[in-house]
Amino acid sequence: SKSRYGTIYLTSIPNIIGIYPIATKIMKNDNDNIGEVKLMTTITNNIILKKKSRHFLIIFGSCTCTKRIAEKLRLISINELANGDLKMLVNNKDLLGDVELLTNLLFQTYISIATFQNLVGYVHKDAHYGNFLYQLNNEMGYYHYIFDGKDYYLKACKYNIIIFDYGFARRINMNAKYDLVLSNRESRKIFEDYRRIINAFMNKKSGWGNYLNLPDVNINNKMLEIAAILDRILYNELTATTINNQQFHVRIFNSIIEDIFLKYTPRGMFITQRPPNVINVAPFVIN
Repeated sequence: SKSRYGTIYLTSIPNIIGIYPIATKIMKNDNDNIGEVKLMTTITNNIILKKKSRHFLIIFGSCTCTKRIAEKLRLISINELANGDLKMLVNNKDLLGDVELLTNLLFQTYISIATFQNLVGYVHKDAHYGNFLYQLNNEMGYYHYIFDGKDYYLKACKYNIIIFDYGFARRINMNAKYDLVLSNRESRKIFEDYRRIINAFMNKKSGWGNYLNLPDVNINNKMLEIAAILDRILYNELTATTINNQQFHVRIFNSIIEDIFLKYTPRGMFITQRPPNVINVAPFVIN
């Protein structure tokens, strides 16, 4: 598939099982793309291989081609294969009518953003529905997450959401919390990752949907309510008159858990009491 910033090819390697076991991304050899490859390598080594999260893709390797190759085609990354992206999912009419599945995908998307911000230490800055991928999933039970010292459990569904494409990502200024002006600036960037992607879960009248009446009015209104809550969370951050010692990205996701996840979850989907059928032995770490 082609985009402004690179082309992804399904790739096969001789003597490897499977027709298309990997994906190869060919990019311009510039600082943004070099930074993306380095960040993916760090995430692979420090997070995925240590089983701290399930919301990232593995990078198997990368290379820079000889100068005889055009600069726009010179940088190559070899990545784990996904089944598609969030845009494909939210164009599925059956999925849009399933409030539990749609809410699960939203929660996974927000958990992937929170992990990228809190564990990796970056804002994404390009959170549209083409940059969230999915892999098919057949596990049954609940996934155990830890955030800010608290345990949470999300019911498994048939799709696993992955945050991808870090070409615009920028490191969060952790020292900004000591200055209200800088803190507000960072809070806006952090907030925007969450606020922008909510449009993917709305119908054509309200967001990025492909259909005028899907999701239906009841589901769509819930998404609009969640968007309004996000706006209120940011307002509370920006109008604070005292410096809070807790990092802003931690505060924001704590508010999302309390005001959105725990209030808008379908019954039994996102819970705080450990269920008997937890899938992962070691909990996934969000921060």
